[in-house]
Amino acid sequence: MADIDEISGGTSVSTATVAVVCTTGRPVPMSVVENFDYLVLPPDTAEQLRKQAARIRGNITVSVIEIGRELLKAKELLDHGQFIAWVESEVGIMARSAQRYIGAAELCNKNDTVSLLPPTTIYLLAAKSTPKEVVNEVIAKAAAGEILPRHVVSEKIDKAKRDSETKRKQDQRNKRRTKAWQAKQAKREADREAERIARERMRQHECEERNSFIADWILQFPEAARALVPLLLKHERWWESLEELRRHPVASQQGADK
Repeated sequence: MADIDEISGGTSVSTATVAVVCTTGRPVPMSVVENFDYLVLPPDTAEQLRKQAARIRGNITVSVIEIGRELLKAKELLDHGQFIAWVESEVGIMARSAQRYIGAAELCNKNDTVSLLPPTTIYLLAAKSTPKEVVNEVIAKAAAGEILPRHVVSEKIDKAKRDSETKRKQDQRNKRRTKAWQAKQAKREADREAERIARERMRQHECEERNSFIADWILQFPEAARALVPLLLKHERWWESLEELRRHPVASQQGADK
């Protein structure tokens, strides 16, 4: 059994404007890309053939969508393995084609304008890897009466994927740079914190040494301490004076004797 999508392929070389009746019954004028050279035919014959081709294309699209909807109904009744076996044995099509039809039906269920497009274009738009912005653009143009050729849609999809990949790589580079900058900033903060802790420990050590010295000095020279400490406390950096006393204990004793 030949798949419908095999019948509807082709490469575009020229365009014409015709009217197609969509599934809602509304005639829609659209630009259609043609392979056939109608210029070799009489104008009346060419016009008739164009209309017949448009009707056939429309019927093919409607058939694809309706087949997809029937397959969706059957899929709900079967497990995945059973569905594939049923499709290939009872319907007579391959599983890949069945998935295409289902994708076309699901896309059309979301937006009836899809029914204006040829099946091969619908298959491209229904693919999970197709960027949403391309799907929206192609459907919007179809709603306005412009049917983009399949190769144009394919090019748009490829470009959108390349742009997305470029953006993804750029985002990754930016993320790596941000992480590197954050790591550098964290190291700087850690270094500053380590320096602060070291300075604090040094001050604490000096304070402990100073307190130890004062206690020893008071024990060694109690008379001098009673006489000099009240005077030394009046100075902002009184411990420096005590440091001098430590260097010259004899002078401190003499001061106490006076």
